[in-house]
Amino acid sequence: MASSRSSRWTKRPRRRSRAIAATVRCAIGNAAAEQVQNDTYGSVILAAMPMFYDRRLPRLGDEGLFRLLESLGAKAGELAFEADNGIWEYRGRQRIHTHSIAMCWAGCHRLAAIASRLGLPDRAAHWNAVAEPVHQALLQGAWNEKRQAFTAAFGSDDLDASVLLLPDLGVIEADDPRFVSTVKRHGARTFAREARYALCGGG
Repeated sequence: MASSRSSRWTKRPRRRSRAIAATVRCAIGNAAAEQVQNDTYGSVILAAMPMFYDRRLPRLGDEGLFRLLESLGAKAGELAFEADNGIWEYRGRQRIHTHSIAMCWAGCHRLAAIASRLGLPDRAAHWNAVAEPVHQALLQGAWNEKRQAFTAAFGSDDLDASVLLLPDLGVIEADDPRFVSTVKRHGARTFAREARYALCGGG
């Protein structure tokens, strides 16, 4: 009985090892590792922001953490208008994506807020100065007059669901006429898709 139990225990690690090896091969073979996603700099800053405000945490964020985040903010400001593969990780296509710029702006904007909370007015002024021109260029470049909507990328006619996050990020007010029009365009597109699906016997 002991030998049987021992046999079972010696087999299980091998099965796990094969599963881990297969997972590693998938990770290495995933082309996403080769893609550029500029939105990640802002994503990390936004994820860290509650650490400076949430008093339930055992230790609040301090100036040391803020300085680390500033290095990400510098990259966000530098790469905001560089083409990337975007949130949807498009293969073989890079554009100046609205969502990526919005996340870069959000990162810089939040660094200004964190600096103010830490009592660092010079750094707050710096990050506001970085964020403001990005914000203005974003609102201008992402707006498509022909579509009457904010589109997926600068110079693009494509609608994209990621732009519906703009109010949540603080880029624009939800009742701004430009955003209201954008939502209407997305609603019309969704209705058209559902109608085609129903006509083709899908619903």
